[in-house]
Amino acid sequence: MRNKLKSLLTLSFLALMTINLKSFSAEVEDLNGFDAKSDLRIGPILTVGVPISVNSSNISYNPVISLNLHGESYIFGSSGFEIGWLSLNRGFSQYQPSATSTLKFSDVSPANQITKITKNLLLITLSSPMFYKAGNNFEFGWLGGIFNQFVSAEGLQGDSSGNLGLNLGAYVKSYQLYPFVPYINAKGLFGNLYDNGKTIQEASGQKASLKGGYILSGGFDFYFSRRIFFNVGFNMTNPDFYTFSPTKRRIVQTGQVSSEPNDDQNVSFDEVMTSISGSFGFLF
Repeated sequence: MRNKLKSLLTLSFLALMTINLKSFSAEVEDLNGFDAKSDLRIGPILTVGVPISVNSSNISYNPVISLNLHGESYIFGSSGFEIGWLSLNRGFSQYQPSATSTLKFSDVSPANQITKITKNLLLITLSSPMFYKAGNNFEFGWLGGIFNQFVSAEGLQGDSSGNLGLNLGAYVKSYQLYPFVPYINAKGLFGNLYDNGKTIQEASGQKASLKGGYILSGGFDFYFSRRIFFNVGFNMTNPDFYTFSPTKRRIVQTGQVSSEPNDDQNVSFDEVMTSISGSFGFLF
């Protein structure tokens, strides 16, 4: 009888220990890798995106680079300050007036002997949660900042310092599978961007007009040893998606052939680029 009671007490003690260990494990898991609820992790994250496809054969993208000063806590979620650099080269055709030509203003050289133009986009973006609650594995936040476009081509006069605008968007991420954290980001670009049609028609150096673009991305963040950060992402970018006032041909008399290219359209998919990105960071 005494042995049975001893065995029963031992089993009860082990069961209690198991429950306590499970509760402790669950609490640790709920903290998403933080040692305590008051912990703060902050550090740099470098991201490089490698283009894998471009919609137009006369456009090529360079690798996309960004550096993010990233901070996160169990109580407040994640925030960041990111500087990104997006660069593309666009080739042009020399236009010969013809009734059968299919070339648009955006396809044609803006001046004699110019066969290529380089468009660089500097983006500064802040991010912060809008809907996040400690213990909840879901985070929804905003993205916002400014951009400046730098345009260059040998023989093309003018200044692109006024090519400024805003980038605005949102992100969503889930900590349910921590240390794997899936996410989706969507960001729109709105502002003055280089306009090849306006440059051709006005013939007085670089011109810009109000345009819109987008940057979409999704992937997985992975935390290794709580402090080391990796990421793999898939991205789709089109910085010149929508022109609010596209360039149109000047009207000519009946029977005459216009000496100008065909009309530009509001929507363009020429600069659509998809890329695979990878990130590495260390959070202190």
